[in-house]
Amino acid sequence: MMARKSDIPTSKHTLHLREGDFEILMQEFPKKGASAVIRSIVATFVDKHFRRQADLTPDELAAITDEAKPNF
Repeated sequence: MMARKSDIPTSKHTLHLREGDFEILMQEFPKKGASAVIRSIVATFVDKHFRRQADLTPDELAAITDEAKPNF
């Protein structure tokens, strides 16, 4: 699967998951990919619980919201 370029910058991190979880995500979301699903889950959680929406411009908020929405 070819990676899509995102307007939202990312950085690489090593993440330890339970054995088998990554494979299940790859099976269930073959078009989106397990890594993209994990990024969406983390971004949604962080935005919901830690980011103050008032600190973001409407364009920034829309970009984060669109990128973080899982396409399950």
